[in-house]
Amino acid sequence: MRYAVVNSDNVVVNVIEAPKDWQVEGHRVIVSKSASSGDTYIDQKFATPAKPEPEPTMQDRYGAATTQAAKLAILAEHVGLVRVIEE
Repeated sequence: MRYAVVNSDNVVVNVIEAPKDWQVEGHRVIVSKSASSGDTYIDQKFATPAKPEPEPTMQDRYGAATTQAAKLAILAEHVGLVRVIEE
């Protein structure tokens, strides 16, 4: 059978194939055909957490810039002429 090994925070820490009624100390073992490591077990269902949006690339930022000044600032940052400090 395919099992999801779930820790005390309800996060799937492993997915295994094991005999029926198999158990592991310190974790819950739940039969599942679809669970993956990193999923959360909530209300008797497995949910995959949303993946964060990737940071835009320099090319994306440059393409989205609407003024020449903005484009120059992006290029200057890219070649190391200026340093952007995020607050």
